[in-house]
Amino acid sequence: MKIVDGVPEGWKREKINEFVTFLGGYAFKSTSYQQEGKYGIVTIKNVQQGNFISKCTGYLDEAPDKMKKHCILNNGNILISLTGNVGRVCLVYGENYLLNQRVAKIEPKNNTPKSFIYWMFDNSIMQKRVENLSYGSAQQNLSPIKLGEQSIILPPHKLIESFDEFASLINIEIIHLLNQTQKLTQARDLLLPRLMSGEIEV
Repeated sequence: MKIVDGVPEGWKREKINEFVTFLGGYAFKSTSYQQEGKYGIVTIKNVQQGNFISKCTGYLDEAPDKMKKHCILNNGNILISLTGNVGRVCLVYGENYLLNQRVAKIEPKNNTPKSFIYWMFDNSIMQKRVENLSYGSAQQNLSPIKLGEQSIILPPHKLIESFDEFASLINIEIIHLLNQTQKLTQARDLLLPRLMSGEIEV
């Protein structure tokens, strides 16, 4: 393979903010949280490495009027933690979730496949770079602006598209299985107390 300017021929250096956008969450007031409600509030606790925790600690019946539309989360959205263990990424599954501050949604730009973006952030090399960018003594914080200014080496678009052909199917299957698991868990939590109380006969 021919090397041109320190990178493989056809590859290029680009800043992250040239092909992704980081969308911040809404500053919810925790005093307005409920134990149950229509919408679950997604915080950094919900964003574990490669694992979205669907159980939320706070809920609301209505979304705030001033909240931006991107804070409504859908299946397949990519999230990244900006506080604590920074740089953790996961795929959202399920419905009726709202994005809280200190968590960002990663949106592709310029037709960059979402699967490529997710697996780019979900690897040890990128994790280390993100950790090195974090700041704070008591609690680590990550600036989406500084992260966006980082340069990485991108393969040719055709190679990215070839990667997406199988990686996108993997992501779809992951989300499908997680949704199935969530439904089974909800069914278990509903039926088990009834079985134990004798409300349902076996």
